[in-house]
Amino acid sequence: QHIYGNTRLQDNNWYKVKMTYDGATVKIYINDVVDSSAPKTGRMPVVSQQVWIGWGEPGVDQYFKGIIDDVAIYDYAKV
Repeated sequence: QHIYGNTRLQDNNWYKVKMTYDGATVKIYINDVVDSSAPKTGRMPVVSQQVWIGWGEPGVDQYFKGIIDDVAIYDYAKV
């Protein structure tokens, strides 16, 4: 499921960014406020592919230009 946020992030600012999935909806939060959502049903697939934080789709080589700090991944929605 592709989902895009609505907030235009500004350079030289820190943002708290979260993404959740509750079995019905994928949501993006910016600084604890829902920024965007998209419908999605079913379970998240279990894949053997590694998780890459700050990297685009495989083969595209889009790297995040900034600092990523304090990353956590949970198996439940923590809002």
